[in-house]
Amino acid sequence: MTLTDWLDLSKAMSPVAAALVVVSGGALAYRRQKNIDRYEELVRKRREIYAEYIVTLQRNIMGEVNPVAYQSAMASIYIYGADNVVRTVAEFHNEVGDKAGSIDGLRASNLYAKMVAAMRADSFEPSKLSVDQLQKLAPFNY
Repeated sequence: MTLTDWLDLSKAMSPVAAALVVVSGGALAYRRQKNIDRYEELVRKRREIYAEYIVTLQRNIMGEVNPVAYQSAMASIYIYGADNVVRTVAEFHNEVGDKAGSIDGLRASNLYAKMVAAMRADSFEPSKLSVDQLQKLAPFNY
């Protein structure tokens, strides 16, 4: 094959090569966008389950005890929650679960604040509220 033949062949293949580059770029962009969409959906889901857990917990604290709703909310946290949230929820639950009348209020409110801080860190932009501030702002006292 002569140099002229190679040049003719490369001119003929240029549109094909350009099309492959465009298709490859589009596929990469699509995959990246799908990953972003999945992550955004996971964050949305986590926000919902964190809120559901906190509301169910607060209802239990106020006397509207519903063990099924609480266990369902905890199960959702264990399935969808970030590792740090699962740890802090478990630590809080182990401290206060089924211990009415024998709860160390200061420790429980501190664990509650840590749990909320972990949920906020996983679901929103960085918070300027410290664990101590969250503890003071908690909607209840033990």
